[in-house]
Amino acid sequence: MDVALVSEKTIRIKGKTSTVIVDPTSSMSKSEASTIILTHPEDSTLSEAKVEGSRITIKGPGDYEVGGIKIVAVKVNSGFSYLIDVDDVKLLVGKGSEVMGIYEKIEAFHIAVINADKEFKYSQIPSLDVNVVLVYGEKKEDVVKSLGKNSQKMSKYSVTYDNLPSEMQLIILER
Repeated sequence: MDVALVSEKTIRIKGKTSTVIVDPTSSMSKSEASTIILTHPEDSTLSEAKVEGSRITIKGPGDYEVGGIKIVAVKVNSGFSYLIDVDDVKLLVGKGSEVMGIYEKIEAFHIAVINADKEFKYSQIPSLDVNVVLVYGEKKEDVVKSLGKNSQKMSKYSVTYDNLPSEMQLIILER
């Protein structure tokens, strides 16, 4: 399973059988995916035009399964956070304040994928009790400074269930 930064706001989650694009924008290059996920459907900067082959756009609460990827969408504040199960690796995906507002109410997950586009309580991140925290967005460096934790920078993070780290890793996604 891979998580890659496609544009400043957009990530691609690729499993063995299917691909999900989260928050596509008109500034990204063309990509192929079976599913599009919108964390804030009313955001005028989001655009589905550059995603080819999509069978569904998820922009509301509910349980979904597309191409072997299970997705649970939960409304939080003014947007949505998503619990995504790809190749037995469970990811919690969303904007910082929304991820931090919901993580205690959902089942366990392995990876938190956080769009740090605004200020939120960075100090709560260690309480997520996850194997990996992937951070991207305008405030990503603020997250690293706040945590005082060593981080790695990469454009794509790849992992399998069997290779999840035992201690929390902080990864900064950048292009």
